[in-house]
Amino acid sequence: MRKISELVLTFGYVGHIPVASGTWGSAAVLPFLWLIPGHWNFAATVAITATVLFALGSWLARDALSIFGSEDPSPVVLDEVVGMLLAVALVPRPTLPWIIAAFFLFRLFDIWKPFPVRQGERVGGGLGIFLDDVLAGLYANGLLHLAALILGR
Repeated sequence: MRKISELVLTFGYVGHIPVASGTWGSAAVLPFLWLIPGHWNFAATVAITATVLFALGSWLARDALSIFGSEDPSPVVLDEVVGMLLAVALVPRPTLPWIIAAFFLFRLFDIWKPFPVRQGERVGGGLGIFLDDVLAGLYANGLLHLAALILGR
């Protein structure tokens, strides 16, 4: 079970890339987005996938200390995958420019951690590992919607 948890939490071992594992984890989900057809199918599929991965990841990550030796280990990138999925879940148009914008905005908020993103990681346990990325993804998504409103998209 430990090896399965590591495989899932590192998103197929992407999290073991030694430099910028969070960025690699966020980028690793991007190719999968092109497999999702249609706008409404896209939104529903991405939102459901993010929800399932959040629940599974939060549950598996409660053992992160015993698996990785840390409460919030850098190899765990499934939280970045979930945050990135939330950043693009309801983008006004799931096209390459919007998805790239979602990626950069998500990374910005995940690194910067504006209120209450930083407080999300203080929750602790498996939920705390994921909560800051969920909030960063929602921030990115909200900003994309604001941009779409301003641009009339």
